[in-house]
Amino acid sequence: MRCFLGLPVTGTLRRQLQGWCGAGATASMRWEMADDWHLTLVFLGHTDSATLDLLAPAVGGICVQSAAIHQPLAGPAPFPHSNSPILALEGEAVAALLTLHERLQQACTEAGLTLARQEQRFRPHVTLTRARTRGTPLPPPAPLQLDANEVVLYSSERPDGEGRRYRPVARWPLAGQR
Repeated sequence: MRCFLGLPVTGTLRRQLQGWCGAGATASMRWEMADDWHLTLVFLGHTDSATLDLLAPAVGGICVQSAAIHQPLAGPAPFPHSNSPILALEGEAVAALLTLHERLQQACTEAGLTLARQEQRFRPHVTLTRARTRGTPLPPPAPLQLDANEVVLYSSERPDGEGRRYRPVARWPLAGQR
């Protein structure tokens, strides 16, 4: 199964984005489904269930020691470069997010996973659309912040009838003190 660990977009940020996307910021956008909005922490790639079973207790242990994440996001803007058709919200990682990302990467490596994207600089972002008309001006929504209280293991699949492509497989609450 192709999967990744991420933070779901919920609460205030989800409502802000639903209002903005629903208001038809531009008709040329193919918006990602709100249920699919997330911030990827670690991309695992194709992973078998035995490895996921081995990884789950480590992820749970990390999450129990980790505080909720409060990650400011800017945008929307093309991602990962100015000519990209992907439109995303991006932010410089706050310390708690960076620590969570690094600890999860280490747990994945210790579980025997080879992380293809490990060598890249961590760029926290939430993808809003994967195809857009280049040069379309977009007014930014209000100041944005991802508030996350859990880590989710997602499987990546073909879009279903409603367009959703990510299915939650497991969830771990972030329970540490600030």
